[in-house]
Amino acid sequence: MPTFSMKKLKYSLALCVFATFLAGCQCNNGDDKIQVPEVNEDSLPKVEVKIKRYEKALFTLDVKKLQEGLKKIQPEFALFLDGDLNDPQNIEQLSLYIQDPAIRDHYEACTTKYPELTWLEKELSSSFSLYSYWFPGKKIPEVYTYVSGGDFESPIKNADSALIIAIDLYLGKDYGFYGSCGVPAYKSQWMDKPYIARDCMEELGIPLCSSEKKDGDFLEQMVSMGKLMYFLDVTMPESPDSIKIKYTGAGLDWCKKNEGNVWAFFIDNKILYSKNKNDFLKFFADGPFTSSFGKESPPRIAIWVGWQIVRAYMDETQGADITSLLKETDAQKILQKSKYKPKK
Repeated sequence: MPTFSMKKLKYSLALCVFATFLAGCQCNNGDDKIQVPEVNEDSLPKVEVKIKRYEKALFTLDVKKLQEGLKKIQPEFALFLDGDLNDPQNIEQLSLYIQDPAIRDHYEACTTKYPELTWLEKELSSSFSLYSYWFPGKKIPEVYTYVSGGDFESPIKNADSALIIAIDLYLGKDYGFYGSCGVPAYKSQWMDKPYIARDCMEELGIPLCSSEKKDGDFLEQMVSMGKLMYFLDVTMPESPDSIKIKYTGAGLDWCKKNEGNVWAFFIDNKILYSKNKNDFLKFFADGPFTSSFGKESPPRIAIWVGWQIVRAYMDETQGADITSLLKETDAQKILQKSKYKPKK
């Protein structure tokens, strides 16, 4: 990746790094519809998203006149091109980047799979409108796409009031580059079109829903993650649960059938108030399944349970909405008010 915007984004050059925390799974159409707080349609802002495709602007430049071309697109893409374009080293590095055969292959694959993004603009326009409705003081970000070259750790960046989408990380599970970099199948199957808007909204929700406690216990982490999932409920109400939690249909069914058993396991093993790192890794981190519950179970089971606790709390709390939920920082109080006691 070129050195532009190092000050702002510090894009990674690592081609084979991947995150292990919040990854995912696949969708089905059998999800239950849930009730979310009503929106006053008359007061709903109408946000229109226009995605700025940096990769198209960059890769269609004439390499022989690169400096001239870069200066023409710099005003629109200053977020990327904030370096000195009169510096020959910067121009040379960008030239090497856009002529790199592997990078060009990624770009061609992106333009083939995503020749236009009007569908994504519609999805984000709808979600941003709801985001603006519930959080009127928050700035609506600009949205950009680019070719990262394999920045698996950050497929979506939320920086400088902008969402930056590494479009080359959503080319589908069969895109050979992912496997060559060691990305496991349980991750790569979710690196696809249905998850782009979802991942964008998750990035917007993380700062709002993150717990302020650095040494929180298991319950506090569950509730914090449950709030993030509920944020997706209210900003993407038409999206299936399987998209939001990134589970297969089978994984989602397993959770519904075994919810009581999972909850009993947490209680019986005194995990609820644990601060043991192994408990966090076992039940929050990603993987092909949750080891304590067998290969039929999905990963990140504690996040799903936290989501159900928060949903139950919202059902039990009259007049509550997402803003009042986020103001309540007492996880124990949320659990008690939720009356969450799934049957075994």
